[in-house]
Amino acid sequence: MDPVQTLLNARFEDADDMAAALGWEFDFLQLSRGAFRGAAESLGGRRSRVNRVNLEADLHQRGTPPKEVRTFGILDAQQSPIDWLGRVAGSQELLHFSAERGFESFSFGSFNGFTISVEKSTLQSVTQALQGPGQEDPEIFDRNPSAGAADVVALRRDLKLTFRQAGELPADIFDQALAERLALLNIDAPALAPRASTRERVFRRALDVIDANLEEGLRISELCQLVATSHSTLDRAFRERVGLAPKRYLHAARLHRVRRDLKQRGNVLTVTEAANRWGFWHGGQFARDYQRQYGELPSETARG
Repeated sequence: MDPVQTLLNARFEDADDMAAALGWEFDFLQLSRGAFRGAAESLGGRRSRVNRVNLEADLHQRGTPPKEVRTFGILDAQQSPIDWLGRVAGSQELLHFSAERGFESFSFGSFNGFTISVEKSTLQSVTQALQGPGQEDPEIFDRNPSAGAADVVALRRDLKLTFRQAGELPADIFDQALAERLALLNIDAPALAPRASTRERVFRRALDVIDANLEEGLRISELCQLVATSHSTLDRAFRERVGLAPKRYLHAARLHRVRRDLKQRGNVLTVTEAANRWGFWHGGQFARDYQRQYGELPSETARG
C-alpha cells in the first residue's frame, strides 16, 4: 500500500513563487516593509493534500484554491487571530476556502497554519454516508463553519503528527481519515455572517474601487468621492482593518502591481515603464520606496 508522500518542503523569498509551488491562485499584497520570507511543507495522499505554511510579513491575502477539491484551514495554536472574510477568526475554528467565491484575509506579523484539501467526490460520499441517504446538503461546504473547538484542536494535533510520520502512513487511510474528520466538523455547522458596520462597508467598497481604478492614478480625494464617504471615515475604516492609513495602503498596492509586472513581464516592460504605469514618476524616490518595501531594488526583481 502506497504511503503518504512528501510533495514539498521549501523556503521562499517571494509570495508568487510560493503560491505557484502550492498550486494556488494567490495574490499576496505585502503591507509591511522588508523582505518576504515564507516556508511550506506539503503531504499528499491519493485524493488529499495537507499544507503547512509560515509567512513572515503583514499581508492582505486573496485568491482561490484548486477547484477540484474542497479546502479548509486551521491556524496554528499560537497564531494571533486574523481577519477572515470580514470577521475575526481564531485558532479554534475551521476555515473554509471557497473555490467559487474565493477567500480573503488580513494577517499581521507571522502567519502559521494548515490547509487541508480533499477531492470533492470523496468528501461528498463520506458526508452522505455520515448523514444518511438523501440527507446531503449541497451547500454545507460553502459555509464558514464554526466547528467544536475541541475537535479542531484534535485535528491540528493529528496534522502535526502526520508531518512527523508521513512515510509510515498508508495514503488511502490518510485520505479517508481526513474526509471523515472534515465531514464531521462541518455537519450542522452554522453559517457565520461577516461584519456589517458602516466602516466595514466603506472598507469593502474602497477595496473594490482601488482594484478597478489603481492604474488610473487614483488619489485619496477621488477614492472618498467614489466611495461616497468622508476622509475621516475612510481613514478610520482602514486603520481599524489593516492598521494603515488609506494612502499607505494605496501606495503598497501600487508597489505590489509594479512588482508583479516586473516578475511576469520583466522582458517586456522596463523598470521605468512599470513604475510609470502605476503612477510612480520620480525614479529615485520610487527605487527607495520599493527597496524599503521588499528588501531589494526593482532592477533586482526584474533580473530575477
